[in-house]
Amino acid sequence: MKKTLAILLAMVLALSLIPGAFAEETAKIQVAFAGDQVIDWTQNDMVKWIKDNYGLEMECTYYPTDAWMNQLSLMLLTDELPDMIYNNTLANFTTINSYGDEGYFLNFRDYLDVMPNFKEHLEKYPEYAAFITAPSGAIYSMSRVNPTGIVMDDSKAQINTTWLKNVGKEIPTTLDELYDVLCAFRDQDANGNGDPTDEIPMSYCNASAGSYRLEWNIRAAYGIYSDQRSYCLQADENNNVYIAETTEGYKDFLKYMHKLYSEGLLDSETYIQTNDEFRSKQAQNIVGFGNDSSTMSLKSGLGEDTWDYCVSFQSDVTGKKAYVLGTYWLNNPRLCVSATTEHAEELCKLIDYFLTSEGAEFSCMGLEGVNFDYVDTDLGIRKYDYTKYMTEAGFADSVSYLKEKGIIDSMFYLLTFDYVQEYLNTLTDEQLEEFIAQDTDNTFRSTSTRVRALRASDLVKAFPTLNYTEEQSNARKDIYTDITNYINNMKVQFITGVVDIDGYWDTFVETLNSQGLDTILAVDQEAYNTYLGI
Repeated sequence: MKKTLAILLAMVLALSLIPGAFAEETAKIQVAFAGDQVIDWTQNDMVKWIKDNYGLEMECTYYPTDAWMNQLSLMLLTDELPDMIYNNTLANFTTINSYGDEGYFLNFRDYLDVMPNFKEHLEKYPEYAAFITAPSGAIYSMSRVNPTGIVMDDSKAQINTTWLKNVGKEIPTTLDELYDVLCAFRDQDANGNGDPTDEIPMSYCNASAGSYRLEWNIRAAYGIYSDQRSYCLQADENNNVYIAETTEGYKDFLKYMHKLYSEGLLDSETYIQTNDEFRSKQAQNIVGFGNDSSTMSLKSGLGEDTWDYCVSFQSDVTGKKAYVLGTYWLNNPRLCVSATTEHAEELCKLIDYFLTSEGAEFSCMGLEGVNFDYVDTDLGIRKYDYTKYMTEAGFADSVSYLKEKGIIDSMFYLLTFDYVQEYLNTLTDEQLEEFIAQDTDNTFRSTSTRVRALRASDLVKAFPTLNYTEEQSNARKDIYTDITNYINNMKVQFITGVVDIDGYWDTFVETLNSQGLDTILAVDQEAYNTYLGI
């Protein structure tokens, strides 16, 4: 009898983890959603699917992005949290963890028995687990899991292949080769318009996060493996933390960049131009090497096959052709559940579903047969065709259709999904080259050439993003602001030659020390030790 009862209980538990198993009754779930694109949830297919399969009738209140943090503070102050809250940048983990420890947010660790996929991810990806875990050991918020760290790659450093052909050069693989290529761009009629003086060999927008990341690719050749603009934390072989900006490697990086600037190889307007001004130069076909938040081919309007990725350089310093895998793909906290919700278990099961490959696809692409149909291509990769469904729903394009009708604007996008890259990752190098050659209309060129460039690189993980207690965060906040502002300002002055690098280097380091570098590094060391579990 006991054995039979145990089997029945096991079957009940198994059924409880399957979408739709117990969805006869519905419960109203209040959701706070921060975003600037308001949709009608009563007409959204994902909302309907959740109700049909999990018995959760989700009702949403929207808040403008710029007012979100004030609204969240008000919710916490009045103790009136909805069942679930979502935002791409919900807050920082320090804030969420602090309020979680005070009892405002659900601890997902208490529900791992009904979240097998989440539990598996925590065990499989310890860096992810460390990132989202509060110092107390609890997990109060979901961030996005990215198994590779590549899909969310944010470096779009590309070089103009037409220019390369015009000057008889190949894609550079070392910093010396890059220098030679840029000289050829400067001295010859690289863009082929008959004027050998209008070329800008290299350019980016220092004010744009999606553009100045070009510097990361060059820094990596000097052993600086960071996804931060400044205050680049590193750790030595004994796990002692320091910042790269006080090292000889960073000094050499500045000298290389100054050489490019002083010889007219780096755009003289790099540190004063806006992103729109930079993109205008792209469109005029006068920039040979640069970086944009989107691919250069898209923003320049010159065509996909005009550009190829140039993201890593072989280094005598490190012996690597290093490309930094950033930790920024982990994102800020995205989704929290109220500790007082009456539907904690149901919400946890729902969230866990979106940590499956099926759920990841749903969160990005919608539902097959409801929002899209699969279409095979001659290249062996299937595409998503929304035409039939978006037309029936009265939409002119698939992007607006999907965001308004199919999914809830990445709300449950908790596991990265890129069907093109997933397919390309199954190909050998030879097959990948064949795929690129056969993709004559360049449908997948941006992804396929990026995969090729990354395969030719030594992938190095950046120093992890650390979590801080509220006390640690307060101790480092003002010092961090002062130091990063100083580093960013001096970087520009060093590269543009306003200040001599060798002559002012000791003063630069002494100033950092006087601003409290030792104090903030001590805090960072504590947080890093916690991350390491020591």
